[in-house]
Amino acid sequence: MIFHSVSVEAFVLPAFFVFSKILKKVEFLTCKTGLFPFYI
Repeated sequence: MIFHSVSVEAFVLPAFFVFSKILKKVEFLTCKTGLFPFYI
């Protein structure tokens, strides 16, 4: 159980970091082009 949670955490944290970077890039592009994102 402990090893499972550690492996999941080791996978989720980098994935969340990459996702946040992509989200920031999308926000920058939408602001640059003057388009509104689909989320609030």
